[in-house]
Amino acid sequence: MKLPILLGALLLSAAPVFAQFDRDNNCIRNKESEMQKYEKQYQTAYQEVLKHENTVSIARQMEEAGKFPNDFSSKEKYDAAYKLITDQVSQMKKTIEALKTYPDCSELQGGKG
Repeated sequence: MKLPILLGALLLSAAPVFAQFDRDNNCIRNKESEMQKYEKQYQTAYQEVLKHENTVSIARQMEEAGKFPNDFSSKEKYDAAYKLITDQVSQMKKTIEALKTYPDCSELQGGKG
């Protein structure tokens, strides 16, 4: 699996829910199905991204992109990549929890739509 795609998917996986978010009414269209999709994406990302070999690959990519000081040890690079990944996964979970507080748009329209 290509990690840039995986990490990109992790960072952008909220898009389906946000695409269904009605900002004018502070509600989510098709909330139940959208939340199920988002939870599934979260679980998949959580399982894939936290694999040791994926973290090593992301650390390597970060190193190639010049994201580390020259004196960073391999462990420090791994730890930084792991923190980046776990922070993103935690943010996804917080987003899920926040989105759960919004009603389905049909609830606001009396079950119409």
